[in-house]
Amino acid sequence: APAAGRTGGGVLIPDGGEGRESPEVVRFTTRLRDGVVTVEQEGAREVGYPVRVRGGEGAS
Repeated sequence: APAAGRTGGGVLIPDGGEGRESPEVVRFTTRLRDGVVTVEQEGAREVGYPVRVRGGEGAS
C-alpha cells in the first residue's frame, strides 16, 4: 500500500490460455486518502479482479 499522500501501482497480465493471442496488460493505481486505500483499474469504472491489500499502519 502506498504511504499517506502517495500513489502506487502495478500491472496484471492475465493468462491468455492457449498462448496464441498477445496478452493484455491491465494497469492498476493505488491511493491512500484519509486512511483508506483505494484501487483503481486504468480505463475501467470498477476493478474486475479480487483485491487484497497487505500491510497497514506501521508496516513497511
